Amino acid sequence: MSSNGENSESHPLVPRGPPKKMTWKELVKEQADNDNLKGATCAVYSKNMNDPNHQETQCVCGRLASQHSFIGQPKTKFRNAQRWIPQLAIEVDVTHYGQLENGARFIRCDTENDTFKTLVEIIVKDVSTEPKLLVSCYGGAGYFTMTDDLEREFMSGIGQVAATKDVWILTTGLNSGVSGLIAEGVHRNILLNEDIWKPIALENQSTTPQVLGTSLHENDDKALDKYHTHFLLLDDGRLKHYLNDGPRSEFVKATCDQTHCHAITIIVEGGLNTLEVIQNDLNAQRPIVIVHGSGRLATVLGNLLEKAGKTATIT
Repeated sequence: MSSNGENSESHPLVPRGPPKKMTWKELVKEQADNDNLKGATCAVYSKNMNDPNHQETQCVCGRLASQHSFIGQPKTKFRNAQRWIPQLAIEVDVTHYGQLENGARFIRCDTENDTFKTLVEIIVKDVSTEPKLLVSCYGGAGYFTMTDDLEREFMSGIGQVAATKDVWILTTGLNSGVSGLIAEGVHRNILLNEDIWKPIALENQSTTPQVLGTSLHENDDKALDKYHTHFLLLDDGRLKHYLNDGPRSEFVKATCDQTHCHAITIIVEGGLNTLEVIQNDLNAQRPIVIVHGSGRLATVLGNLLEKAGKTATIT
């Protein structure tokens, strides 16, 4: 209120709308600026150390000495190392993240500190909802075949799972094997259900080159699958090396702890590496579904479980 003789000014109240949703890039940058997300690179050799005697030397990380991107003081005392140890890597800023032409989000980061807690946080903000169920689908990474009846039943089942509200599906993200089969099944249901969520990929191959472009190659069975929504590319500093199942298990635990969702793992086909997935989930008391008859490890375990059900013991 103004006193007599004073001119009053008009200050209209403008209704505020909801705050603008942050983009994927903004979400990642915010966490990276707060040092909650980091990358990793090998520090045995330095890009700034122009030593002609070591240019073609093979490093234990899988690169030639001349291919290193690290620009600091190299850890020369480890140049004779015969096997990789975490001390050979150094934290660097996260620089590889964004969106591909099809809208899929990606980020390449290390597996240390609270990486998985942070990743869960930004994915939840990106999709604007928390999961009620997290389904890990793992097994054969390469080409494999099922019987027509089993494949139809599996595709129908995974499609129904994906069509269920607030379900996240976690795969390796490759355009082949179990990951490719699941993505195809989910895509079929996307055509019928608009609100379906596509799979999230947790790629355990260090320094995956395919994501550095802006598109995905449909015919490359080692490329990333085009029907996934998020690619989490985990890097420990090595080149073209597959990490163990530890990061996948940690991501599942972080998701369950933060969102109070349930988790289950589906095993299709698979080899010796799949045993680690099963062991980690058993240790964490997470339920496992084995698709008996899908081949290799899944069929062997299915036969053993059938025998155990009849005799109560496995000999």
